[in-house]
Amino acid sequence: MAKAEFKRSKGKARIAQGFIRGGYKGILAWGMLAWKHAREVTAPVDTAHLATSIQLGEPIYEAPGKFRIDFGVDIKLVPYARAQEMGSGLYAEFGEKKKITIWAGALNPAGTNSLHPKRALSFSWPSGPKDHPAYQTGGPHAGKFVFAKIEHPGVRPKRYLRRALDETKDQGKRVFLEALKAELQSS
Repeated sequence: MAKAEFKRSKGKARIAQGFIRGGYKGILAWGMLAWKHAREVTAPVDTAHLATSIQLGEPIYEAPGKFRIDFGVDIKLVPYARAQEMGSGLYAEFGEKKKITIWAGALNPAGTNSLHPKRALSFSWPSGPKDHPAYQTGGPHAGKFVFAKIEHPGVRPKRYLRRALDETKDQGKRVFLEALKAELQSS
């Protein structure tokens, strides 16, 4: 009986390198898909500052068979980005759920921070009581209500990043596997 001989055309090392290259390319393709979807579809848009601030990180090979890519907003550049994604105040996903106290700049007690250090908290309130002590009849805030502080309940989350990831999951898996397959075939 003749003995069959098999010759490997690809070594283990080449296959492993193809797997890693394919994983990097695949996770980058999926990340770009989710990043673009978040910027163009799911991010809440008022001034477009939040949407245009969404950044995409570099692909990361964490462990055998595990790749990752991060995308999101630097909260130092866009402080309200976290509240938009995870809620704030009574609606916060993490931390203490309580109303947020916002002080007018000039009236801040020692040790508190104001979002607007030189501005008054003035609001239009068309159906508000005109005999209220905060109602201004003259000056720069005429016809508005001016307060030293307000208790804000916070904002409900608008899940623009997670929604983008969820909405691109099926297509993302496909592009990841296509990139992986292409690299393994070329190895």
